[in-house]
Amino acid sequence: MISKKNWIEILKIALFPAIIFLLAVIFSSRAFSLGAMISFFFVLFRSKAKLKPKLWLSILITIASFCIAFILKLDSSLGRILIYKVSFKAFCANPFEGIGWNGVYSKYLYLQSCYFAETPFYEKELLLADNTHYVFNEYYRIVIENGILTLIPLFFFFFFSLKAVNCALDRNNSFLTHFFSSTYISIIVASFFTNTISRDLIWSVLVIQLYLNLITIKKNSRGCVISFNILLLLMVICLSINHNLTEKYFLNLKQQAQSGELSNADVELMKSKSNFLSTDFEVEKLKIISIYYTESMEWEKAFEATLKLSNAKPFNVIYSRLGMICTHLGNKAEAERYYKLAVYSVPNRFSTRLELFNFYVENNEIELAKKTGLELLNLPVKVNSVDVIKIKKYVKSKISNL
Repeated sequence: MISKKNWIEILKIALFPAIIFLLAVIFSSRAFSLGAMISFFFVLFRSKAKLKPKLWLSILITIASFCIAFILKLDSSLGRILIYKVSFKAFCANPFEGIGWNGVYSKYLYLQSCYFAETPFYEKELLLADNTHYVFNEYYRIVIENGILTLIPLFFFFFFSLKAVNCALDRNNSFLTHFFSSTYISIIVASFFTNTISRDLIWSVLVIQLYLNLITIKKNSRGCVISFNILLLLMVICLSINHNLTEKYFLNLKQQAQSGELSNADVELMKSKSNFLSTDFEVEKLKIISIYYTESMEWEKAFEATLKLSNAKPFNVIYSRLGMICTHLGNKAEAERYYKLAVYSVPNRFSTRLELFNFYVENNEIELAKKTGLELLNLPVKVNSVDVIKIKKYVKSKISNL
């Protein structure tokens, strides 16, 4: 017979992981489902509750859950393996310095274009490639961007995080502590399989870490920690206000650009706007400027803005736009290079291959046009849409007339 006290203990342990797991299933997050399960086992085995399963059984359940999660969305899982392969090749070239801060966001697509242009690959990889800006593993991202030595601070992060949870649960066995502990471990585990920092969940980790530290420190130190927390809270509030104001500013600019109300003076003012912006806002600014100058046919300014955009956050369509701009500027060699980048960065896109094909046709490069056209016609189809059928039909008729 299980005592009432033990039932309450089991409820504390199981309730919040169950809620996190349910939410993860509703929102189709395999990463947080695994995080919830591991958080449950972690808290369970360090508690004094009865009815604990055998350790080997818990490990077996976790491994089986991981395998099921992998198979459940097989294409997504294989796509992530492709991302790891591409980024790891770049990391191996400079393992101590890494590819640079925010390198995955700004450089991955270029690395992927090099991979498909130079490396033998599987057809499945070609079909899975996409405009990628995340590696879906925050710890791996930190290491490949900043070098192998960042494994040392990561080790201490895991060590002190688990120690903080242990100490907090020993000192304060309340529902709130169990809630924060389960959430904390779930986020830490999920970070191995998804992008949590870019979703701003890092703030949740910071707040929970502070709570866990607060309830474990000595009483005479609490004043300093509370003061620090107040300052941190004020800083977060200021950053949030700045974020919201900047977001509204760019939303207004987008609406102006879409309605055609944006003037040359507005764009020049935007260019001179302070660079103290987040990466996302800087990208939004460059998108608006690039489109404005391209549509205005101010090719020099369009090239400058679009090149900056491609360095900040590349897309295959951005590379195509650079190819088109370089064509108008009379720089055919650069235009070809950017069209090829567009093709190889996401090699399953028929639209970018068509642009390269048309480029060769317009410049009377008959052999290259035929080669590119045949590659397009033999390309495996990811989604057999009306557009794909039209492109294939057009290229086939064009080749027959070359």
